[in-house]
Amino acid sequence: MYQVMDNYATHKTPKIKSWLARRPHWHVHFTPTSASWINQVERWFAELARKELQRGVQRSAAEL
Repeated sequence: MYQVMDNYATHKTPKIKSWLARRPHWHVHFTPTSASWINQVERWFAELARKELQRGVQRSAAEL
């Protein structure tokens, strides 16, 4: 299993490292620091903010 994650500190705790050490079939790769543009979720949120949040007028969570 190959997994790509951002460099968030919670992905590198001793508990996570221990879990991964017991699972040699997992291969974790981290995106470079300050490279949020690589993270597809970050790109999606940035596009959502640009198109909807900056221009729109939402009066409730339901409208959002």
